[in-house]
This record gives sequence, C-alpha cells and structure tokens, in this order.
Amino acid sequence: MVWPGELLDEPLATADLRLYQALLPGLEEERRRRLADTDLTTRIGMVIEANLASGRVGLEQVATELCMSKRTLQRRLQELDLEFAELVEEIRQALAIELVRQSPRSLTEIAQQLGYNEASSFTRAFRRWTGLSPREFRQQGEK
Repeated sequence: MVWPGELLDEPLATADLRLYQALLPGLEEERRRRLADTDLTTRIGMVIEANLASGRVGLEQVATELCMSKRTLQRRLQELDLEFAELVEEIRQALAIELVRQSPRSLTEIAQQLGYNEASSFTRAFRRWTGLSPREFRQQGEK
C-alpha cells in the first residue's frame, strides 16, 4: 500500500499522547534491538533506502540514524573496505531496477522515490547502469 507523503503530516484524530509517551521507551528499545540484530551494511542500507526520497542520505544523517558519530561510521566502512558514496549508488541502482521492473508507478514517481529532483537525471543514471532508459527497460520486461 502506498500513501501520499503529505498524509504523514496530518494529525491523528484518535491520537492519545499519554499512551504514546508510555509506549515510546519500549518502541525505541525494540528499534535499537532490531538494528543491533542486523549487520552494519544491512543497517546502513536500510537507512539509506528509507531516506532516499527525502534526500537525507549523507554520511552524517545516516550516522545519526544509526546512533553513531560520523567518524565512527567512516571508520567502520573503512574496515569493511566500503565507500559510502558507492554504497548509496549501489542501493539506489538496485532499488531503481526493482521498481522499474515491478512497480506500476510512473517513472517520475520512481525518480522522486529514489531522491532525484528531475526525471531526466534519473533517466541518465539508469542508462549508465543498464545501457537502457527506464522506459526501454520496462518495455523489455513486458515482452
């Protein structure tokens, strides 16, 4: 199911602030436990993928979401012999191919979901990755 992003800004008519405040510590603990259960690259990938549409996929923003300093994240990536920019590009590429192949959404919507301001930028990147435009790639899959 997909909802417009603006819907998330709407207040909940049935919101219970006291219940939310009571549940928040447990929810935060569960989030931390789940993040600790996965390996670092998977956790980084999850954060990057979740933030592509908003464009908040910088090293500092990802480090903050992972509850670590920017320098610690850099050090951990270096230990794994990974470049942050390359990791973002790989995730964006894999997600782009999956969405173009399987999603009924328009190419413009997919471009926005991947953090591109313009569909033309997305098309150029997609052509660089696959040798085909997103439209050509999608049409190939329909045959």
